[in-house]
Amino acid sequence: MDHTLHGTYDYFLVILSYLIAVAASYSALDLAGRVNNSKGKNRLLWLVFGAMSMGLGIWSMHFVGMLALTLPVKVVYDIGLVILSVIFAILVSAIALLTVTRNTLEVRQIFIAGLCMAAGISGMHYTGMEAMNVEITYDPYYVILSIVIAGTASFAALWLLFYVNRDQSRFVYLYKLGSSLIMGAAIAGMHYTGMVAAHFHSPHMTDSQEMQMGTDSLAYIIVVATFFLLGLTLFGVFINKRLSQKDSRIEENESWYHSLYENNEYGIISINTSGVILNMNPAILKIGGLRAEDFLQQPISKISTILAEDVRENTADWYNQSFGQTAKNFETTLIRPGGEKVELSVINVPVTIQGEVVGNHLFIKDITEENRVKTIIKHQADHDELTGLPNRRKFYELLNRTIEENKGETTIFAVMVLDIDRFKMINDSLGHTYGDLFLQGVSDRIVRCAEASQATVARMGGDEFTVFFQNGSGRG
Repeated sequence: MDHTLHGTYDYFLVILSYLIAVAASYSALDLAGRVNNSKGKNRLLWLVFGAMSMGLGIWSMHFVGMLALTLPVKVVYDIGLVILSVIFAILVSAIALLTVTRNTLEVRQIFIAGLCMAAGISGMHYTGMEAMNVEITYDPYYVILSIVIAGTASFAALWLLFYVNRDQSRFVYLYKLGSSLIMGAAIAGMHYTGMVAAHFHSPHMTDSQEMQMGTDSLAYIIVVATFFLLGLTLFGVFINKRLSQKDSRIEENESWYHSLYENNEYGIISINTSGVILNMNPAILKIGGLRAEDFLQQPISKISTILAEDVRENTADWYNQSFGQTAKNFETTLIRPGGEKVELSVINVPVTIQGEVVGNHLFIKDITEENRVKTIIKHQADHDELTGLPNRRKFYELLNRTIEENKGETTIFAVMVLDIDRFKMINDSLGHTYGDLFLQGVSDRIVRCAEASQATVARMGGDEFTVFFQNGSGRG
């Protein structure tokens, strides 16, 4: 004759089962993000590992919840059915992770995945119940209610896993914790509703002695093992996230460096310590009219073949002298394929990793136009704009230099100063335009007269000119 068995709950284990559900939910939220951010083999490994960790966490919650119920008879469990319930939990977790790691998630997909998860969770729970060696009858109303709760929990879990995982705000951990509390409550609610649906009767007779451990001890072992597994999972997620953040920073820095390298207006040639060209940016190819394939993985000495012949030797010496812990610069001249000369400024910058020089960058700037402008400015600073003759500043510079160079020596040089009589009359009567033309004509005549003596003619200002004879020139 069957007798209905009435049990009592260990509320400590009940609370513990809820905490396990919360921990499993939080782990699932983090694992979803890890699966979503991984690719290829890493994605598959995270999916398998995540499904096992999350599944064992959910299963442990249900199993601890079952062990929280103490019946007036000794209860043992069928190992085969227990393992089957574990498989249900892992499959449910795999479905959840596969669903929420999509780039987009539609309502239809949530609905289908939620139904599959509800069926799996219910299967896990009632398979675990069936593993008990007691006869169980169920109240259909509460069974249906537990399945509905399982479905609702599944839909909520999928939505939370998908949307909370994509939140990158600074409050993401709070959102995950809140979501975990909600998901844990839903999972526990389904389990204990299913337990209310069960009515226990006399145990089945069995000869199996495979499970002799007391349920209380078994519960604590499961709790410790579960928290260890979840803790190990979260620790792995944390370490992997730190490494991923480091990789992301490295990739970001590489992107910044690559952008700077490729878009720099300076030409850049990267060379290793063996003197082999590793890379050339687009700017240097444009400056020299070069092709990268002609120089990459070639010795730096090949660059000398495109330099002006008269600067090759000096450039090689300057380059060899430019190595060190600090950047050094020099100038040289390059010949483009069309024969055009390009004047270059070169800065040799060492590349140092952990205090060791592993190569160098040559930063190269086209200074052809810059030098041309400098020459014009220098000429304008030293010459009279109207006549093109050296001006007062240039004359005194020449005079002072000649005196300094010939100190203590017997050297003859002479200075002749002349001006134009009644020049003001020309300006006043004919205007400054004709006065300027007159000055240009007079300066040309003075220069022609001084050419034979190799003298320097300078305009001091107004109608005053100076003729400088040096080294005895002009005698006789």
